[in-house]
Amino acid sequence: AGLPAPIHAVMNFFEDGITVLFFLEYLLRWYCNGLRPSHLIKPLVMVDFLSILPLAKNLVTSLPFGSNVLQDHLLVNMRLLRLLRFQRFLVDYDTFERFQVATGLRFGADVRKYHLQLARVMLTIFTLLTVSSGLIYTAEHAVNPAMADIPSSLYFV
Repeated sequence: AGLPAPIHAVMNFFEDGITVLFFLEYLLRWYCNGLRPSHLIKPLVMVDFLSILPLAKNLVTSLPFGSNVLQDHLLVNMRLLRLLRFQRFLVDYDTFERFQVATGLRFGADVRKYHLQLARVMLTIFTLLTVSSGLIYTAEHAVNPAMADIPSSLYFV
């Protein structure tokens, strides 16, 4: 069960490439904020850092001394935290409007403040459910045969 090895290798390559781009964007945002350490303690910036850790794990385990430094299963779940980045587009109406212009998407002229608040709450709930499912799967799949995959563990959340 699972993907064939060549497809899995290609998907891992693209995942690592996207993570490298994500890390470069992270560094550029920090640079644009004057390399201030206070920028690094903002909640969404810390979430961004946590979602970069799977790439750090790949780099560390490729070194001869780092084979078991970071556990794979827990860090893979950290990639799901990237979903919280979408909240940046839902901060206020002006930010959302700039997002619409930049992407060419129009959601209608009647988007109100409570629509953006509802979207933020829904996105947060979806992210929490997804990360919780991944963590439950990571903890249980080896000992519980009912945990065949992450969607199955969603039932237990």
